[in-house]
Amino acid sequence: MTDGLLFYWFSWLLWIYFTFVMKKRKERTVYAFWVLLILCGASVYITILGYKIMLSYLFLAFGAMVMLAKSKHLFYHLFCSLTIMVLYMAIMLWENYFPLWMMLSKTFISPLIIVFIALIIMSKGFYSKVSIILLGISSGELMNSFIMSSYAMKELIGGYVFFDSVLIILFLLIGFEIVYALKVKIRSVFLIYKKSFRVLREE
Repeated sequence: MTDGLLFYWFSWLLWIYFTFVMKKRKERTVYAFWVLLILCGASVYITILGYKIMLSYLFLAFGAMVMLAKSKHLFYHLFCSLTIMVLYMAIMLWENYFPLWMMLSKTFISPLIIVFIALIIMSKGFYSKVSIILLGISSGELMNSFIMSSYAMKELIGGYVFFDSVLIILFLLIGFEIVYALKVKIRSVFLIYKKSFRVLREE
């Protein structure tokens, strides 16, 4: 699969959702503008101290920090982001040295591992989960680039492969949230039905 294809598809889907589907709130405009900034910076990179950094990566990391700064449990969420950062770095190192990736699709395996671990350790709020994961994998991408550069293997920080993983993670989180919401709704309907059936039996 061409690197960046999933990124562009899913990013435009998110922008369409924020612009035309999401309820009219202040956050809707902010999120839609944020996605557009990331899309516009996808083909532009800057060089800082010899490191090539995609502009979209800076927009993503900055947005994640702003989202996390609004958290009521800042220190706990920062610890969760640190955990995700270490996990992301471990996966990247594993990807480079473990031959199992030759048999599996790393485009989907890495996001699945991150989402699975993140859902276990993180808070219940959806936007808290998003901010924790985005900041964690952004930091992990940066630290992984620093480690690889020590072996004279400098790569573009925040390239298309990274953003493909980011968008897959977001859509996996959205999928889990939808499944959880359906589960809660079905359970509530079942409880109402069970309660009404009990009332009818008593009559």
